[in-house]
Amino acid sequence: MKKIALLTIHYGESYGAVLQTYATSKILNSLGYEVLLINLLDRKYDKRFFKIRTYFSLAKLINFNLLKIINFKLFKVRNYPKFIYRSYRLKRISNFKINYCIVGSDQVWNKAITQDRSLNYFLDFLPPEIKRFSLASSFGVYNWIENDEYTKKVDKELRKFDALSVREVSGVKILSEKFHLNSEQLIDPTLAWGNYDKFISKTKEKDIITCFILNTSNPLLFTIVNSLKKEYDLNVQFLDYMASSDEYEIIENWHKSPSNWIRYIKESSVVVTDSFHGVAFSLLFEKQFYVLCANKMKFARISSLLKLVGLENRVLNSAEDLKNRIEDLKKTINYEPILKILKNERERYYQYINKNIKNK
Repeated sequence: MKKIALLTIHYGESYGAVLQTYATSKILNSLGYEVLLINLLDRKYDKRFFKIRTYFSLAKLINFNLLKIINFKLFKVRNYPKFIYRSYRLKRISNFKINYCIVGSDQVWNKAITQDRSLNYFLDFLPPEIKRFSLASSFGVYNWIENDEYTKKVDKELRKFDALSVREVSGVKILSEKFHLNSEQLIDPTLAWGNYDKFISKTKEKDIITCFILNTSNPLLFTIVNSLKKEYDLNVQFLDYMASSDEYEIIENWHKSPSNWIRYIKESSVVVTDSFHGVAFSLLFEKQFYVLCANKMKFARISSLLKLVGLENRVLNSAEDLKNRIEDLKKTINYEPILKILKNERERYYQYINKNIKNK
């Protein structure tokens, strides 16, 4: 069995990051590869979970977000690839007989996220004998804004890739205009995999509006949510990023895990989100959903996906916008053409792997 080292943003307690890591691994496993996850975190961070168990009582775990951290850790232990390379072993990666190295998906090429490890995410540590590919990698922004020195370093590494694919149209544009390189646009691996039955097999839809919001300081948020609550005459639950509320149900820390997050999206009848993966799973589960903009500079990810499936109208720009369009927006989304698009894009995703990796 050939081995693929996967470099992605898998750490932390981000539902999207964790689930795209899971999906990418499952896709590559299904094609007959052994996946080995590269971990760019240092040893101090790696030991965090064990320090939590040592220094905090159960009472404190309930009062803080640490139960969520443990739930994420358990999900990773159960669902991530078994072998994880640590950052301090990168120079010895040749010793592990790797056939290919893949970087992607998520915002692996967004320097604001990867920071001092940013060049590592362009595989600057990789020896020349290992073939390298990007798999739906994301810059996370519309335009390349980095300085000339850093751009030259990135250009040098990108030219070593055997094939390039990105997640957004803006990524294709950046690679073409800034680096003069060709690439393919592919969907996010969570959409390419699409099989989450192991997490949702017993779920049934409930009459509830589910909100997954990253930017809870958005001045539109509660105006929009309250309007939708009234329009649909449904209760509202928030999945994360809100500490407490007298008006809405807040999912407690002990329920916060990637598997439960999937289940809550699946169970809801309406979804409100400003998250890329909130949109992705709304599409997978054929939900009636509404989109807010968390950050205009980073909205490229969501706008590209909505444009792909022809649902740009799901974005709400103001309370007045919702009021003026509510009758049209409440009409059930016709998912038949959308599912066909996703099926075709899923096939393209697998074709890219077979063409550029499996046949080399």
